[in-house]
Amino acid sequence: RRIDQVLYDLIANSQRKILLVTFAASRIKYLCAHLEDALQRGVEVTLVLEFEETSGGQLSKDAIDAFASLPKDKLRVCCWPIEKREKNQAGKPGKLHAKCAVVDGSALIGSANLTDDAFNRNMELGVVLRDTDTVSSLSDHFEGLIRNRTITEIELNQR
Repeated sequence: RRIDQVLYDLIANSQRKILLVTFAASRIKYLCAHLEDALQRGVEVTLVLEFEETSGGQLSKDAIDAFASLPKDKLRVCCWPIEKREKNQAGKPGKLHAKCAVVDGSALIGSANLTDDAFNRNMELGVVLRDTDTVSSLSDHFEGLIRNRTITEIELNQR
């Protein structure tokens, strides 16, 4: 199956929480429609995204721009601040390169960014985990990073 179809199915069946983590996001109208439906059902949506200014020149647009159709007041958006990142010998900071979705009791971990290319043209790989302990550990890991402010919530109205 295509990785986007797996993600859409997980989101369509979500009841409580969705966590999406990605480096890049672009041209994802269909994904946004699924997320909009989930938000209307009262599902909490958290996005952990990369931004142009912290991407080391690899992004020309903020990943959040791809989610512009979604209501800002219903999204929880987080980023990994540049000052929290280690730098390599050339002085370049680390990148948010993780790609995963945690949807209620399932997790999709893979190579795909949330982009049209990843969904339709690239050769990507992903695995769905349904083991409760493993999925909880993954979710708890990101919530812990948010709690200890390694990853910080951002106000969309200020961007």
